[in-house]
Amino acid sequence: MTNNDEDIQPLSKIIQSIKKKYDEDEEKEQWRVNGGVDRYGNNDLIISREPNAWYIKNKMIDPMRALSFGKELYIKDLNTEINAEIQKKKFNPKEAFHQLFGLGVPISEEQFIAATGIQRISKNEMDLIQTKIEEKYPNTEKNLRMKLKKIWEDFYGDREQMYL
Repeated sequence: MTNNDEDIQPLSKIIQSIKKKYDEDEEKEQWRVNGGVDRYGNNDLIISREPNAWYIKNKMIDPMRALSFGKELYIKDLNTEINAEIQKKKFNPKEAFHQLFGLGVPISEEQFIAATGIQRISKNEMDLIQTKIEEKYPNTEKNLRMKLKKIWEDFYGDREQMYL
């Protein structure tokens, strides 16, 4: 996949892609989910199964909903270092994917609102994974963040300073 804004998709499309590959996979224990928070307060979620990863970024609309976009990446050659870090903690992907696939509500073609709650926060893991992804796919995090910011400003901009 190329690294441009057209590769960024609403979470509804990303979930369809993940679900299809997950359902076809006979080795579900090979799937990994990692999450964290970027310096702007957006949630990052990286779901991976060699040779692919899906990088999802979301911004909370309210305590139960988030506006989410993502991008599919090919990570086969990054997997050794990433897997070494990811494998440090045991994780039950069946539970996470059951939650993930049941959380989405499409609003329109461009918007998908999903409840959050499955992200694991692990700064060291996420920093390594994001650094390796950024080496191969420069500006991926920035492009996801900018897409999220644009849609946020168009639909939810009045919430930005709501609690100040």
